[in-house]
Amino acid sequence: MGEARTTELLEKIVNGSKYIASHYDTDIDISGPKQISITTGASPAYMTITTRLSGAAVGVLNTGLVIGTGGSAAAGDAVTVKARELAATADNLTAIKSDYVLGSTGQSAGTAVETKYLLSGEVNTFKYRLKASTAYGLVITSVADNNAGTITFEFDEA
Repeated sequence: MGEARTTELLEKIVNGSKYIASHYDTDIDISGPKQISITTGASPAYMTITTRLSGAAVGVLNTGLVIGTGGSAAAGDAVTVKARELAATADNLTAIKSDYVLGSTGQSAGTAVETKYLLSGEVNTFKYRLKASTAYGLVITSVADNNAGTITFEFDEA
């Protein structure tokens, strides 16, 4: 391994991923799961999703999410993504949105990639290389009502 590559890897270890986004919610329920969409741009994204919740939950990462039409379908609210390098001028291609609604026609929750039991008060992690130009859905269903939690997305785009 060359010196330039070694330096690049050490900087990544010290500095973390290029982009970071965080979402906090105080109303994650058994009857109203937290639904977050992740849509990659023209490049793949190396993503680590970390959750920390006040109550136990089940987390499912799905691929092939399709927001349909009808039945109050909604793409959700944008989650702000920041570059770790605060002087950076390039924008990220990956979009993250919270609280999407699938709709009643032409929708698909996608296919489960991984299902995890998310322990209360523990850091839980999903780590994947996400395919380019693909929509993913992260669904977190609490085992009780009115739980709070933070979901952090750290990623680099290839």
